[in-house]
Amino acid sequence: MKKVIFLIFLHIISKQSDASMVEIGEKLNNKPVVVELNKGKLALRYRLQTDEFGDLSHNTLQDQVLFDISIGFFQNQVKINFTLASGGKFTGGWGDLGLGSHDPALEIYLKRLTLTLNPTEGLSLSVGSMAPEYGAGSENSYFDKDGSIMGYRAKVAIHNGELVVTGGFVGDYENPNVFNRMHYLGEVNYVQMILTQAIGEIVKASVDYTNHDQTNYLRAAVQFKVDKWVNFLDSITLEDLVALSRDDLKNVFAVKLSKKFKSLIAGKDLKAGLVYAFNPNDIEMLIGDKIVDGHSIRVQLAIPNIIKTKSASYGVFFDVLESLTDLRQVRAELGLMIKF
Repeated sequence: MKKVIFLIFLHIISKQSDASMVEIGEKLNNKPVVVELNKGKLALRYRLQTDEFGDLSHNTLQDQVLFDISIGFFQNQVKINFTLASGGKFTGGWGDLGLGSHDPALEIYLKRLTLTLNPTEGLSLSVGSMAPEYGAGSENSYFDKDGSIMGYRAKVAIHNGELVVTGGFVGDYENPNVFNRMHYLGEVNYVQMILTQAIGEIVKASVDYTNHDQTNYLRAAVQFKVDKWVNFLDSITLEDLVALSRDDLKNVFAVKLSKKFKSLIAGKDLKAGLVYAFNPNDIEMLIGDKIVDGHSIRVQLAIPNIIKTKSASYGVFFDVLESLTDLRQVRAELGLMIKF
């Protein structure tokens, strides 16, 4: 894979050298380097959580910092993407401010650093530390969205969809710094192949095969847009992950109902989500940290645009997770956020 990426890079350079000096000059004058803020977020939340014994495990004020930035060269044929974020482990994106039951942990890490080549339309090749691919699904049935994969990825656009193949290393869960994980580029304990397809404007579906630490998984997800038929719901998302390397075929299942209420509160939008999930207690994959063992239900509410300017939006959110298997397990969050 490293040789393939190097050869592709040489091919891009050779194409540039074949162009006339006038064409090269025009490209250089037309923003030869493009810097983009793909996602920026600052947030503050109060988190209250109880364990399976009903005791407080979290009673703390936390902060979140997230900046995802890309730098494009040669009209974005070459891109470098890096993510600065809080959170000191694979499933964490928040730090503790020291108010409440936890000591201060305000570190910010370079969690992801990726080089991507786009030699032609519909094809991209990446190497480095990158986010998981979900297709039509989410972290409700796959790796936590804060996690990183060290490895190599190829994306190929197909009709109304794409095929993504990723290989590399997933592990070392307590080490968020990308430079401390660079040596894992020579190791492979993870392979994923995921096909995502849109069917008209109503259905988006994906199916993927994953092998991680010698365990085979099959996962499918489908999202239905239903806002044309009902007023109280925008979409329904179904996800299912099955561990194939087991005799009992343990699986993770999740269903999410989503709705955006426009101009509901003082002219501001309200985004609402309701998630039911089932997670057996012995699936080894580190899925989203807001999915507990057994049956659970989660309610998400957010007003993302209380104040909106040209460069940022200011909002509030409320998130509560209740275990239906053990009612003593509760997780609740109330917070403020700024998105750039």
